[in-house]
This record gives sequence, structure tokens and C-alpha cells, in this order.
Amino acid sequence: WHNTPLEEVLPVTCFPYDDRVELSEGMVPNILKPDHPIFKDIDFDSAPPLFSGYNQVVTKEDGEVLAEYNNDPIIVIGKHGKGKTLAFASDPAPHWGRGMVDWKDYPKFWVNVVKWLGSK
Repeated sequence: WHNTPLEEVLPVTCFPYDDRVELSEGMVPNILKPDHPIFKDIDFDSAPPLFSGYNQVVTKEDGEVLAEYNNDPIIVIGKHGKGKTLAFASDPAPHWGRGMVDWKDYPKFWVNVVKWLGSK
């Protein structure tokens, strides 16, 4: 998404090169803000390895990192204009997100994300 209009609204800066980090062993991100509404009733402590990779990004100055892995931001929130933005650096589908798709909290997590993004 580097140098696109989408990058302008995201709370992260994307690299102009291949930024993929592959993790064959899988990972669960470290949740830095467990009280944030997108994590309501979500159990990361007992989650299986959720992701087998992610895109490296850099948090913009006004972005807030909610989850990270190996000091890389995985979930970052921000504001753009009158709205909210969220960057999710992994994959919500079976490629990198193979563990997440089968996880019991998968639907609840995405409902929480959409509700938070749409709230005032």
C-alpha cells in the first residue's frame, strides 16, 4: 500500500519493498492494550498460533499500537479526518491467518473491530 491513497489514511507507513515476515511456527501477537473495545471478550491467552506471517509497517506519530510481535506493530489504530482507522498487518484469511480463521474468537474479534470503527 506504499504511496497509495490508502496509506495516507492508515495509522502506519508501509515500506516500498517486500516487507513480508514469514513465521512457519506461527505466532499470537502480544496484546498491549487488552482493555481496548476491539478485544472485548477475546481470549488471546489460550489462542493457538493465529498467524504464520505479517507485513512489517511503521507506526505513524499519531498511531496507537494495540498489538505487536517481536516489536513490530500488528494492530494499530488512528484517526483520519472525523473517522477512525485500523491497520491489521497480518492476514484475516487462510494464508497467514490459517489459525485465526479456525479460532473460536475469530467472528467476535471482527465484529468488535467493525463496531469500534463505526462508533463515535
